Amino acid sequence: MGADAHVLSPAFFDLGHQGDFDRTLLNKMLAMRPTERLRHHENWRAFVKGPSTMLGFTEDVVRRLLAENVEFVIVGGVSAVLQGATIVTRDLDICYRRTPENIRRLVAALASLGPRPRGFPADLPFVFDARALQLGSNFTLDIGHESLDLLGDMSAIGGYEQIIGQAAEVTLAGQPVKVLGLEQLIATKTAAGRPKDLVVLPELKAMLERRGRASNEGPPASS
Repeated sequence: MGADAHVLSPAFFDLGHQGDFDRTLLNKMLAMRPTERLRHHENWRAFVKGPSTMLGFTEDVVRRLLAENVEFVIVGGVSAVLQGATIVTRDLDICYRRTPENIRRLVAALASLGPRPRGFPADLPFVFDARALQLGSNFTLDIGHESLDLLGDMSAIGGYEQIIGQAAEVTLAGQPVKVLGLEQLIATKTAAGRPKDLVVLPELKAMLERRGRASNEGPPASS
């Protein structure tokens, strides 16, 4: 035999990592329901962030927002996870409608959690109220050891009014929740241009392509 007789094709060893992400992991996530995806992600996030992670943080925040009828869309990494992405993200991003009434509801939902601006000196007072939110648009907040970003406007795609018409809907903990659609998620991450945004683009594009194929194929024919 020649010197290369026992050398197997790299694809034999790399059935999942054929490209920029692991397709076997993506298939696993896509087979789950959104709540299962989120809880799977939370377990990995606890491993990455350590024991200070508040398990169930995302579900708790979403329940509070829904209970107060806040108009919002989950965006960022968590929106990708809920649609099947394999990434692990450290924060929860919420795009909220910037009407006075919705801001009032948002404050009613979250004020008891004591949000504070990230990096704000601990000895300086901060009141999370409607006036504070009306003075700005995008807020990066800490709630205990967790991170919550409230976004009135996002790169390339705008704010709530611009994205709600194309938002996808998933069921989280038994309730319908709006999440940023894959097309818009790809657009805003491309515009942001940060390494952590760009690295997830191949997987998001593959998810979008797969969704398009499934839509074109339609439901299976009945026998």
